[in-house]
Parts: sequence; C-alpha cells; structure tokens
Amino acid sequence: MPETVTFGETYARFRVGGTPVYDGPGDFGEVEDHTVWLDNRPVAVANGPYEIFVGEDLELSAAGSYDPDVDWGDYISDVRWDLGSDGSFEFSGWSVTIPWADLENLLTLGAPLPITLEVVDQMWRAADTDTTTVTLFEKRPRAVLAALPL
Repeated sequence: MPETVTFGETYARFRVGGTPVYDGPGDFGEVEDHTVWLDNRPVAVANGPYEIFVGEDLELSAAGSYDPDVDWGDYISDVRWDLGSDGSFEFSGWSVTIPWADLENLLTLGAPLPITLEVVDQMWRAADTDTTTVTLFEKRPRAVLAALPL
C-alpha cells in the first residue's frame, strides 16, 4: 500500500481464496491490494432568498454548486428544483426561469415559499440538497408631489 493516499482514493487489502466462508485471519489465499473509489457528495448551492413582484417570472440559479471529485472525472449531471419542497421536482437545469403563470397559484403575498435544489453527481449518483425561499411582493404605485414655483 502507498504511504500517502491522494484525495478521492483509499486502498483496501483483500485476502483472495477458494472458500466463500470467512473464518477469521489466517494463511489461506493470497493478499492483494486494490484501489477503491470513495465518492464525495456534490455540494448544492440554491442561492437566494429570491424575491419577485406580482406578474414577474422567477429566475433560479444553481451557480456555485460543485462536485469536489471533479479532478477524478466526476461532475454534477442532474440539477433539479422543487417548488414548495414537497418532494416533486418540477424544473431542471443550472439556470431556470419559471413563468409567472406557473407561480401565481403557489405564492401568497409576503409569505415565503420554500424551494429545494437537488444536485446529483454522475459517477455514483450521490446527491445533495439546499433549500431557499421565494417571497412575492406587490408593486404599489408611489405618488410623488413636487412643488413648482409660480
């Protein structure tokens, strides 16, 4: 076995023999070293909290999410969004625009709605989630009074 182990790898020593029954350590069989891959979970970053006004689309971004095993050839292959954090992922993609028509029956003025982001890596399908919120606000016209000299 090597004296130093690089990130993402570990090593295991197996005793290879002709019997399927393990009865403790002994001299039976040969000893072989094998490299074993340990997959680290990706890291989900949902950003937010998000805020929108009535009638606006919601733009979600998973920017900042990453897979720590990218140097070993692993990467995030699935990015999914769950509005309401109810377990049903309705949208997918690193950057998603959700039309107002899909939001108007889900959002209540001033009440944060939870959103869950799930990222899954390609190699071993390890997953991570992050939760944020979106809050709906109403655009209100502002009156501006200006006094002009006569």
